[in-house]
Amino acid sequence: MTSAIIKGNIARTSGIQEFEEDGNKSLYVTVIDNHDRSDGNGGYTPAGKTVYDVSFRNGMAQRVRDSFKVGHTVLIEAENVRASLTTANSETNPVMKARGIDIGRSPRLAAFK
Repeated sequence: MTSAIIKGNIARTSGIQEFEEDGNKSLYVTVIDNHDRSDGNGGYTPAGKTVYDVSFRNGMAQRVRDSFKVGHTVLIEAENVRASLTTANSETNPVMKARGIDIGRSPRLAAFK
């Protein structure tokens, strides 16, 4: 199976959920990639965004919960990336769903603090 790289800022993390039927644990992370474009004058203009809901399982779920916070700029290696629709506040919006393999802070997109 091929993987893809997702970049963006963490907007939300869920609590760890445990599924009784198979004993697996999952954590869901919402990442938003803002597509700002240069305006040619040293500034940027908004050009849309992509929202990703990425699930991490078992031991990785715990490590992600302990290591990452809302606002962190991250790079995620993910597989099974697919388009979906989600409804919130009576509004239907596109969202990309994926299964996370690995995650790390992005030194290119944000300074470590």
